[in-house]
Amino acid sequence: MKNFLILKLLTVIFSGIFFVVVSNTKVVGGIISTNWTSNGVPVVVAANNQWAFQAIPDGNGGLFVVWQDERNGFANRDIYAQRFDSNGNALWTANGVVVCDAADNQLLPSLISDRAGGIIVSWDDERLGNPNSDIYAQRLDDNGNILWAANGIVVNAEVDRQGLTRMIPDSNFGAIIVWNDARSGVVGDFQYGWS
Repeated sequence: MKNFLILKLLTVIFSGIFFVVVSNTKVVGGIISTNWTSNGVPVVVAANNQWAFQAIPDGNGGLFVVWQDERNGFANRDIYAQRFDSNGNALWTANGVVVCDAADNQLLPSLISDRAGGIIVSWDDERLGNPNSDIYAQRLDDNGNILWAANGIVVNAEVDRQGLTRMIPDSNFGAIIVWNDARSGVVGDFQYGWS
């Protein structure tokens, strides 16, 4: 038996207790409940495009999903998140909670568990002007409440472009974050870390 969950370019395919998230750019997998409806459930039904997703199990048979969202326009892309329970019910605000809706674009979110029932999200952020992106992060609790500063905390705001974050949880409900960095003038020349 397979179930499908669609977020425009996002599909979650269930087989037994394993989920596979498929889009045109990435595939991830993990353990999740089999109680979801046979026709799937929408993650978001909003204007324009939602993409660049990340998804992880919530540890209780459900799922956290984050994505880049164009509901406010292509030049003002934001980061949203949603949590689903083991039955496929959305637990947070319909169409997702705002992780960051600062000026200009927030792009390419990365997602991990905070090991306390919530999540940490990091992303590329152009609020200080494109083409120079910086790195920001936000922590949400299991109810979708923002735990750090509104629109995230700055992780790195050096000159030139920083982006493409990857994270692992640390031992204090935070994250160790690495990213590509072009401060030397060469894109991807260095990788830096922050905790």
